[in-house]
Amino acid sequence: MNRQAAHPPNMSTGVQLDRWCRRHGVVGYRGAFCADGMPTPWRPRDQCFIINHSRCGFGDGTHWLACRLKTDHTGCVAKWWDSYGEPPKAQEEQMVMTPRMKPPDFAAWFEACGVDRVEYWPTNVQSVASEVCGLYAAWFCKNGYPEPGNKAWSWLGTNYSANDAQIARLVKLQSDSARAVGGSGAAPGSLPRGGR
Repeated sequence: MNRQAAHPPNMSTGVQLDRWCRRHGVVGYRGAFCADGMPTPWRPRDQCFIINHSRCGFGDGTHWLACRLKTDHTGCVAKWWDSYGEPPKAQEEQMVMTPRMKPPDFAAWFEACGVDRVEYWPTNVQSVASEVCGLYAAWFCKNGYPEPGNKAWSWLGTNYSANDAQIARLVKLQSDSARAVGGSGAAPGSLPRGGR
């Protein structure tokens, strides 16, 4: 008997994340991109990107991240989001996520965008066994960091399984069979799935 492997229900695609962010009015949302397919806006006022840790054409992709670029009187800041609490240069993550290929060069992207400083959320919120990183990335784009007082993240705790269950309830994705509204940062066929 030949069975086709089904993707877990929470494993998200770029098209699904793109659709959710546009439907929920994420301010400055530019799209979901592969690590080597991101646009390079020079010192954007306020733009948000969802980024797969994998390069375009890597298959199903690996891990969804997000970044909000903002420019004000102090310069251009990149607010980096990784649901595992890792900075953009996390060596451990690069070894696990992309062991067979050259890791993405996020520092070069920051430089091309005119970023003066990079901030990141240093706390893990996701279970290693789950595949909801894309949901967390979309929620970050909509609501920012889970800082004290940010009511959009008031449910977040230290039980990663409970966090994952809650983010799955909050970020409901449509199936890929529905057509994306407004397109995305890349052609739908080239956007990866993300998992861990």
